[in-house]
Amino acid sequence: MPKPTVPCVSCGAPTEGQFCAQCGEKRVGPGDLTLRHFVEHMLEAFTHADGKIFLTVRLLLARPGRITADYLRGKRKPY
Repeated sequence: MPKPTVPCVSCGAPTEGQFCAQCGEKRVGPGDLTLRHFVEHMLEAFTHADGKIFLTVRLLLARPGRITADYLRGKRKPY
């Protein structure tokens, strides 16, 4: 038995899975509309950090103009 298709809300293409194959839009499920889900996403957005943030903060405190000088030279990847 084939899976039921639902039209994508963004592009209208028939979608079988969790994501639209045409545009990549995620189908919204019942758990995506809860306050808990919103708070989890908000906390993750504010607390998610990679290793570059520590270098950036260290240079901001130790050598305040270094990041600006590197940015103007085109060196952006380390930060």
